[in-house]
Amino acid sequence: MISVIIPCYNSESYILNCIDSIRRQSNKEWELIFVDDSSSDNTWNVCKQVSENDQRVVLIKNTGHGVSAARNTGIRCAKGEYICFVDSDDWLEPNALETMLAGTESAQITSGSYQKKYDDGRSETCTLPSKIIDQEAFIISLFDSRNIYQGYCWGKLFETSIIKDHRIFFDADLAYNEDRLFVLEYAMHIKNAALSSTTIYNYRQHSKSAMSLAKNRLKVQNIHNEIASADKMKKLLNGKYPKGSAWMNYNLLKKAYRWKHEARGQENMEVLADKLIKDLASNVWLSRDIDVVSKIKLIKNKFLA
Repeated sequence: MISVIIPCYNSESYILNCIDSIRRQSNKEWELIFVDDSSSDNTWNVCKQVSENDQRVVLIKNTGHGVSAARNTGIRCAKGEYICFVDSDDWLEPNALETMLAGTESAQITSGSYQKKYDDGRSETCTLPSKIIDQEAFIISLFDSRNIYQGYCWGKLFETSIIKDHRIFFDADLAYNEDRLFVLEYAMHIKNAALSSTTIYNYRQHSKSAMSLAKNRLKVQNIHNEIASADKMKKLLNGKYPKGSAWMNYNLLKKAYRWKHEARGQENMEVLADKLIKDLASNVWLSRDIDVVSKIKLIKNKFLA
């Protein structure tokens, strides 16, 4: 059985579409765990009505501690052999669970392709190659910006026993990169990962989120949060995966150059960006694990600053 964990917060506009996508799955061996994070709209009532009509649906009220705490509550309650995370405003393709389950024959985590769905009707397909990769290759893929981003916790199937035996939970103190940190910690306990070119997940992109993205990047708290998540990931990598570390540093340096450019006139942010650039630049520019083309792209960011 697969435990599908959906954290909910003020999701009444989208939650039924998400629910229907689970109920239409070709694989019927699932339980659906809703964790409502103190919604102020009608989300709880919608989920409650669903749970009253389907014994496979479990409804839990959380106490407003955020998405990570909600997912952790779902993990503790999960009874399935596998765990799958879905965000409440997204939805699965009908063959999603079946496709991911097929990968478990030769791997301890399955990652499927996905589509970004925009409010204006546009869509962008992010297609992975269908193949089995080893632990190191999967860890590198979490950071290598040349490839399809794989740091999301959704669109993947995890073994419940690995999560619970190693007490892997989302870091509730992080508001950014908490999902990639979770996936990385899980990856430390696998041998192989199965990638699928089949599109299984639809990731909703809200225009209001896009509009506020640049503003949010300039919040000092968010930048500290991103640095904190990077520090925790470095400790997990612990020098064992130098290529993964190199690409993580590359991505952080790229952001630091952008932050410096966007934060002109905000002294505290410029100081923070300058410190990051000083700490990371020489390692990234001299790294043999970063290809020349990627370094050339980084130059564009550097000279914006």
